[in-house]
Amino acid sequence: MQSFWKLCFGSAGVTAIRTLCAFLVNKVLAVLLGPAAFALVGQFQNVIALAQGASSLALQNAWVSLTALNKDDKNKLLGIWRGGYRISVYAMIAVAIVIAFAVFFAPLRTLFPGVPEKAVQAALLLMLPGIAATNLTLACASVMNGLGHYRRWAAISLGSTLVQTIWVIALLYTQTLSLLSVIATQSILSVAIALPIAKGAGFKIPDLKSAIAFKFESRIPWLKFAAMGLLPMVLSPIALTIVRSYLGSHFGWQSAGLWQGIYKISDFFSVGISSALGVVLLPRVSAKMNRAEFRKTFYPLLLRILALVAVCVVLFVVFRSFVIALFLSTEFASAENLLQWQLIGDFFRAGGWCCAMVLIAKQQMGKFAIAETFFTIFFVVCTILLSHQIGIFAPTIAYAAENLLYFVTTFIFVQTIKWES
Repeated sequence: MQSFWKLCFGSAGVTAIRTLCAFLVNKVLAVLLGPAAFALVGQFQNVIALAQGASSLALQNAWVSLTALNKDDKNKLLGIWRGGYRISVYAMIAVAIVIAFAVFFAPLRTLFPGVPEKAVQAALLLMLPGIAATNLTLACASVMNGLGHYRRWAAISLGSTLVQTIWVIALLYTQTLSLLSVIATQSILSVAIALPIAKGAGFKIPDLKSAIAFKFESRIPWLKFAAMGLLPMVLSPIALTIVRSYLGSHFGWQSAGLWQGIYKISDFFSVGISSALGVVLLPRVSAKMNRAEFRKTFYPLLLRILALVAVCVVLFVVFRSFVIALFLSTEFASAENLLQWQLIGDFFRAGGWCCAMVLIAKQQMGKFAIAETFFTIFFVVCTILLSHQIGIFAPTIAYAAENLLYFVTTFIFVQTIKWES
C-alpha cells in the first residue's frame, strides 16, 4: 500500500506538470485558432501519431516489460535492448519512405481543406526527425521505468515535456515556422535531454553495437509486443480521422472542432492514466508470478486506480463549464453537454487499460487484438449510426459505450490467462 501511494503520487506529480504543459499548448491553439482550424490541427496530430506508432512499432510498453523481466541478467538485457533498437530503426526507415511517397501522392487538400498544400508537404517532411526523436526519448524513459530508476524516468518525462512546450509556444509567438511545421517538430530537442540521463543508468546506444550485445541479441520477444502495440497506435488515429471527417462533412467543421476540443480534454485523462499504469502497474504484472500472486497484486491496484479516476470524473462533470473555459475557450461553450458523456467513457477507459496492460505484459496477443480491433470498429460504426438520431452527441455516447464494453471484455480475457503453478 505504501509503495503504491508513493509511486502513484510520484507519477501524479510528473503527470500534473505534463498535463499543465499540454494544457498551455492546447489553450494557446484553441484561443488562436477557433474550433474549425483546431479540428485541422487535430487531423495533423493524428497523422503524427500514426507515423510515430508505426515507426516505433509502439514498443514503449515492451521496453518497460522486457527490461523489468531481464534486468538481473546484464548480458541478456543488452541483447534484448539491441534487438528492440534495431527493429525500431528498420521501422523508422520504412515509415520515412512512406511519408516521402505521401508528400507527392496523398490527397492532402482533402485531408486538410483550406491549408496550402506546400505547407502540409513541408510539415510532413519536418515530421520525420521529430518522430525519430520521440521514439528514442520514449525508449530511454521506458528503460528507466523498467530498471526501477523512477527519478531518471521522471527527469526524462518532465524535461522532454518542458522542452516541447517551450518550442511550440516560442515558435508560434515568433511565427518562425508554419503552424503544422511547429507541431511536427515539437519533439526534436527532447532527445538531447533523454540520452544523457539514460546513459547515467547504463543505457548507452554505443553499447548496443558491442560484441556482447551482438552475441545475446534477441528480436523474437519484441514481435508480439509490436503486434499488440501497433494495433491501438494505428487503429485509433485512423478511427478518429474517419469520425472527424464524417462530422466535418455532415455537421460542419465547427461541430467537428467542438468534438475535437472535448476529445482533447480526454487526452489529459489519457496522459494521467497511462503514466500511472506505466509506473505502478506494468512493471509489477510483467514479473513472473502465479495466479494467486497476480490476484493479490492486480485487483487492489485496479480498484484504487478506478477510485482515483472516479473522483476526477465527478469533479470534471460538476465543474464542466469551468473546465471547458479553462482548457479550451469560450468559443467551445456549446460543447458543455458533450463533456459528461466523454468523461463517463474515460472512467471505463481506465479500467479497460488496466486489463489491457495485463494482456500486453503476458503477451496475450490474440485476445488483445480481438478487443482492440472490434471496439475501434464499433466506435466508428456506432458514431455514424447514432448521428442520424442524436447528431453531434453520437461520438461521445459511442465512446462511452465502446469503453464500457471494452472494459468488460478485457476483464473477462484476463480471467482466462493460464498462469504458472
